[in-house]
Amino acid sequence: MSDALFSLAKSYAFPDVQLLVSGQRIEGFDDDGGVSVEFDDDDQSMVRGADGEVTVVRKAPAMGTMTVRLKETSTSNGILGGLRALQREFGATVWPCPVALFDPNTGETLTSPQGIFLNRPGIEKNAEPTVREWKIGLPNPVYVPTPDPLA
Repeated sequence: MSDALFSLAKSYAFPDVQLLVSGQRIEGFDDDGGVSVEFDDDDQSMVRGADGEVTVVRKAPAMGTMTVRLKETSTSNGILGGLRALQREFGATVWPCPVALFDPNTGETLTSPQGIFLNRPGIEKNAEPTVREWKIGLPNPVYVPTPDPLA
């Protein structure tokens, strides 16, 4: 008999996902997307030497870029705008803006002791509310994937 017959369905609810920047909860995400993170490089590479032996090269920890898509009506735009202004005024060393992302649906977490505001979102006015897209650099992200339920 298959184990699939006895497995329970999983649930997922994006509103449960929590994003904190400098301890402030960010809310009011766009309906088509909320938070995405891209890492700039692979963790390791392989090199084959002249003798045919393969060497695995560990790279320095990858940096990442978090993209946060908020509705223009979200009050979190004001929070991120204020944090960005403080960071530009006082510098990233004085105003580090730590970032934490937690998904209780999957158990995934991503943290970075420092978040660097990379852009100032553009403004667009239409008949329907538009989206503000914030980009936050993550110099030292720590990603913990979904825990293995069999471990």
